[in-house]
Amino acid sequence: MSRPLHDKSWIGCDHYTISRVLTFDCTVRNLAAQFVVCVKNEGYLASLEQRKIYQVLSDDIAVQHGLIRVVDESGEDYLYPAERFVPIVLPETVEKVFQQMSQP
Repeated sequence: MSRPLHDKSWIGCDHYTISRVLTFDCTVRNLAAQFVVCVKNEGYLASLEQRKIYQVLSDDIAVQHGLIRVVDESGEDYLYPAERFVPIVLPETVEKVFQQMSQP
């Protein structure tokens, strides 16, 4: 089912289709392909930056509660309400950069 990007009803769904072509897996099982952009940081000004890309970490229980786990500005992973983010698909070269940055 296709929904506009501004429609936040993808929270807790099995799949969210972006522009009828790209799929965001809301269960966040494929770590390498799951990225979001922060679109709302009120109340979390020190932890989240608007318009910044964050990699989503797998947390099936959090998703069931409308939350996603991202590594924020503190460098630690925390849960945030999913409506603060919009899922995006990055070019493969950019995904590789994120993967390299997350390796010790």
